Amino acid sequence: MSVEQFQTAVTEFTHKPRGECGTIRIQFIGVFVEEEFFRPVKQGIKDAGRDLRADVSFTGDAGGDTLVVNRLIFDAVDGGVDGLAVNIIHPSANNEAIRHAMSKGIPVVAFNCDATNGTGPHLAHTQQNFMAAGMKLAKTLLDDVSRKATVLLTKHDANVSALDDRANGIREGLAPRGPSFAELITTQEAHVAAEKIEAALRENPAIEAIFCTGQADTEGAGLAVKKMGGKTLIGGFDLSPTILELVKDGHIRCTIDQQPYMQGYYPVVQLCLNIRYGVLPANMDAGATLIDKSNAEKVMELSQQGYR
Repeated sequence: MSVEQFQTAVTEFTHKPRGECGTIRIQFIGVFVEEEFFRPVKQGIKDAGRDLRADVSFTGDAGGDTLVVNRLIFDAVDGGVDGLAVNIIHPSANNEAIRHAMSKGIPVVAFNCDATNGTGPHLAHTQQNFMAAGMKLAKTLLDDVSRKATVLLTKHDANVSALDDRANGIREGLAPRGPSFAELITTQEAHVAAEKIEAALRENPAIEAIFCTGQADTEGAGLAVKKMGGKTLIGGFDLSPTILELVKDGHIRCTIDQQPYMQGYYPVVQLCLNIRYGVLPANMDAGATLIDKSNAEKVMELSQQGYR
């Protein structure tokens, strides 16, 4: 569907009597929704709904099942929502369902992950530039990685585009050191990730650094190294109370925050502006903020309030 066709399809919405003061119904549909990561996303959704007078709800799959996401999209359309924000982790699996919503005049934006890289049928995304963020992490720690080092590269799940892009950025950023990589899939449970990472470190004592691509494996790496009492260099992604404690205590050197509060707040803004005034959303980079010992304590305060 072209931009012009979509603008025609949403005309009825922009002229409904909701106007500036009426309530808009927006549905967020996510994946891996039980992760701690989504707590500030939900806070952003809640605050944006209040600020923009929108009725916003959040649902999704505990895993990464794109078929569940598709069913939820169709259910939301049938339920009469005015706008959708979808976490898109596969480059094509959700396109048909999103096209269906758009054909009904329901604007769709992506949040947290847009595996289509802007080529899908939705209007825009709010997400981190994952490869650039992976490169930033690698370059931040590059001077602490020795030449020809053995590096453990972890992901909580396989075949998730965001994690793959971060991993590719890490590889590119560490390339000047010529490391060899061992890869490990850890699962989404931090305590299981810790057990798997501990086993990998015991099996391969040559590992001198762990680069993680998501929350569960970052937390698990910190817990494993803390338990073992080692000095293994750890850099990772995302925030949780445990990750922040591990950063503050020096077990994790640093982590990259993708600012999930933004990923909840801005899609509501995009959809409300589009529905009320026909303003087309634009892609937004959620950023790659470095958290280390110097700012971990301040971030912990904001995390407790639900914003980080």
